[in-house]
Amino acid sequence: FLVVGGEKAKHDSRYIFDEKTDIIKTHALDYDRYLEAEQKNTDFDYLINKKFAVYLDEGMTDHPDYLHQNIPPYCSADKFFPEINKFFSEFEKKTGLEIVIASHPRSKFSKDRNPYSDHKIVFGETIELVKRSKLALAHMSTSMNYAVFYNKPIILIDSNHYSQTLRNYIDIWSSKLALEVINISTNWSLHSSSFRSNKEVYYSYKNDYIKEQSTPEKFVWETFCDYLDKIKI
Repeated sequence: FLVVGGEKAKHDSRYIFDEKTDIIKTHALDYDRYLEAEQKNTDFDYLINKKFAVYLDEGMTDHPDYLHQNIPPYCSADKFFPEINKFFSEFEKKTGLEIVIASHPRSKFSKDRNPYSDHKIVFGETIELVKRSKLALAHMSTSMNYAVFYNKPIILIDSNHYSQTLRNYIDIWSSKLALEVINISTNWSLHSSSFRSNKEVYYSYKNDYIKEQSTPEKFVWETFCDYLDKIKI
């Protein structure tokens, strides 16, 4: 059997299957997180009545994958943080939106170690932050899936200081979701389209890579258990 999320998944050349293979249609695990979030009532008093944009932190300078893959960071800390903090300050002035950082699960931030200057860092509540935000800022984070679920505008952040690999990923995301890219190494500007999402593009992306419209609104393993109930083991 093959458990798939999204129309494109069953065409993935990494998986070998034939007419004897059962295709179990469900969704990407990010959609499980979405279903969980919709079932709970999180108290976010400190954000109520505040308009904010969420930045999806990606552990850009110290992600453990760099060590595992034996590659250098996509951007060094001495280049990354001064530039992005300057961008955040300018963005807040231009939009009136507060920047809130949704920490990557592997990032090692604390009250005494906040490289994002005085911007609030929130741990373990990425999907809730996206849900309550006016828009999301990101580079290539798969957490952008949450913005797709809640139909939030996304602005991608690029820089002349980023590695070509990262910049290529940013271009791919921009193409897939029809997103605006801001190069923060230049004199950037915002447009009215920056604050709008393309529902048709989001719908197509969700259907292709996350969840087909016809699949059940159940957790992945519930759907898998339904499959097991129907067959003889």
